[in-house]
Parts: sequence; structure tokens; C-alpha cells
Amino acid sequence: MPHGFPRHLRIAALIRNAIAGEVGLLCRDGLLTVTHVQVGSDLSSATVFCTILGGDPNAAVAALERNQGKLRTCLSRSLRMRKVPQLKFVCASGGLDED
Repeated sequence: MPHGFPRHLRIAALIRNAIAGEVGLLCRDGLLTVTHVQVGSDLSSATVFCTILGGDPNAAVAALERNQGKLRTCLSRSLRMRKVPQLKFVCASGGLDED
């Protein structure tokens, strides 16, 4: 049953939507948003790209890595997959200049 685009792109969109609400609660020092997700072709790993406004990107990545288990649990509840992908986080600072 073709859906118009590959399965890993559909899974990436589902992961982005499921994680988007949770990551905002984990970062205390700025506004954290999920920009996009890349899922490997074997669906065993996913890279979550985030942007933080008004905070430290390294601290945000550390907070996300610490809470990876909680995020994967959230994903397991919303995805109908046998295995939830391992998550890797990449965070960049937003475009706000502090002059």
C-alpha cells in the first residue's frame, strides 16, 4: 500500500511530532524547538535537530541526552513499531544576537 513517500520519512514526521511537545519541557533556560528529524534507512537510529533561543546549545543537548529514556518511552507509546529508534540530538543556537 504506497503512501506517496518512503516509510522512514513518515516515521521521521511522527517522531518530530511526538517529541516536539516533550523537549520544550526538558530545557529550562531557553525556548527549544525541534526543526527536523532524520531517520536511518533501517529505522534503528534517528537524529533529532533542535534550535534553542536564549540558551546554551551544549546544555540543551546534555539535558536531552540525560532524558533520552523518557523521550523513547514517549515515542513507544505513540509509534506502532517493534523497536523505537535510538535518538541522537544536534542542537544549534537561534538567530538572536546579544549586542
